[in-house]
Amino acid sequence: MSNLEMIKNTGAPVGGGNFGATAAMTGMKTRLAFTCTRCGARHETAREYAMTDTMAKTMAKQGAVSGVSSVLYSLFGRIPVIGSLVSGMASTAMYTAVNAATGNPFEKAKAEAFEEVRGNFKACSKCGEYGCASCVRDGLCPACQRA
Repeated sequence: MSNLEMIKNTGAPVGGGNFGATAAMTGMKTRLAFTCTRCGARHETAREYAMTDTMAKTMAKQGAVSGVSSVLYSLFGRIPVIGSLVSGMASTAMYTAVNAATGNPFEKAKAEAFEEVRGNFKACSKCGEYGCASCVRDGLCPACQRA
């Protein structure tokens, strides 16, 4: 994993305590911050991003999974011992497929937010590692400046 991906993965809602979890559960919009892996500087977005699906999307996902789960249980559930296991595994696979097809709202928000702040991070012209503008001066990261 490149350190640009590592920086992207640091994206977190701005706000202290449990604000990020609260924003994610309630569907609030929030700004996100990304942290430089070299110096720890935080770079916040100017825009706010939605942390969850709308209620209608969530209900549609749950309805699709529930319907398929019912059908699978009626087909496999009567098989002794393994029936409920097989239908449970199939339901889990269906839930994963539905979420993959429609996307994880937090991951989508984080990707969009990162594109907003991506310009704050520069690649070292010598080693290719990324850092924020205060780390990568004159095109070189601190490690390459010392070398």
